[in-house]
Amino acid sequence: MKTALLFRRGLAAASALAVGLTGAFAVAAPAGAQYVTEAYVAGVAECADETPGQWLATWTVSSAQLTVRFPDQYQITEVSVSPAELAPPDLPIGEDRDLEEEFVAEQWLPLDVESVQLTATVRWNNQITRTVDETVTRPDGCREDDDDDGGPGNGDDNGDDPGEVEVPVDTVSQCDSLAVTVTNPFPHDSLEATFTSENGTETLTIEVGQSATASFEAGTTVTLTVGDESQEIAWQDPGDCDGDQGDDGGAGGEDELPITGSTTALIAGGAVLLLTLGATLFLLARRRRLTFTA
Repeated sequence: MKTALLFRRGLAAASALAVGLTGAFAVAAPAGAQYVTEAYVAGVAECADETPGQWLATWTVSSAQLTVRFPDQYQITEVSVSPAELAPPDLPIGEDRDLEEEFVAEQWLPLDVESVQLTATVRWNNQITRTVDETVTRPDGCREDDDDDGGPGNGDDNGDDPGEVEVPVDTVSQCDSLAVTVTNPFPHDSLEATFTSENGTETLTIEVGQSATASFEAGTTVTLTVGDESQEIAWQDPGDCDGDQGDDGGAGGEDELPITGSTTALIAGGAVLLLTLGATLFLLARRRRLTFTA
């Protein structure tokens, strides 16, 4: 009798516990279903070797799933940055991706921007929406355009390290001029080339991917300076600039050519005829001398 009573009490307690747990899960499940996902935005800042005067922020937007239940895709619905005058990174808006896939984009920033904040709104295919943000700060040591030292790990876009970047220079010497052409090989920055000669100094600003030419008189020696590298460029005689024209220029030289051929024979014959005629007249004059008698 006593054993049966204990059994009933144990069964009742177990039933009560089961009912309580079922109720707790029933109450907690709807609340938990509202937070099945979370979004993240992360930024990495770095100085870029090939772009002095700028720094790079690389942004990653991702989703984490806290349960194995629905949803299974998400998308970015809105992106903004602060300061607002900056162009936002090229993150695709409205593109569905699986939860394990990330959105990644780069953002180039000038050195006068010390920090930038990215705000992204994410929506999953169960219509839950989250807005997340992240701020990155410009790293120390990024090189400015006029920084000749370049800083550790940075090459000099103005020719400090020709092994990394070589600035193409072409020269053309003509009889009356010297032309020097400089091409900008850098992907993001303009280039300044300074030409110094006895006639003064000229500086040309060359945009990305463009070329510029400076012209000088024949015989000029020019010093070309790009960054802190200089080279001397001298006019070279093309070799065909003298002896093509006479002193009078143009066709005047033809009058100075030696007379040959039939013209020479005619002149020589005329000279002989004149000599013969002169001798004959001399003899006749002697024979016709008049003598007067008293």
